[in-house]
Amino acid sequence: MIDAGVKAGLLWTAVRERDRPPDFIPFFMYTLATAALGHILLQRYDVIPAALSYAALFALSRGWTASAGVTIVIAAGTKVYPALLLPVMMASVWRGRE
Repeated sequence: MIDAGVKAGLLWTAVRERDRPPDFIPFFMYTLATAALGHILLQRYDVIPAALSYAALFALSRGWTASAGVTIVIAAGTKVYPALLLPVMMASVWRGRE
């Protein structure tokens, strides 16, 4: 399910700007990499918290603070290490409001 979400995000990124031709290279590279390493990659439990941590940081970079907060809390619920990003993210939001 996460793999499908990543692929959908890469496809959306490739075609979202209409003033230039689509760029499918990241999508194809990711697809080839997961085909080559799929059984290893998808069996690793740490992929899920890492993907959720990345999604939280991405949401924060877009200014979606509520989504970032919810996502990092879910990531911290799957594994403890994403909780280390929480103080940094909170400081970023706090500094952005000044």
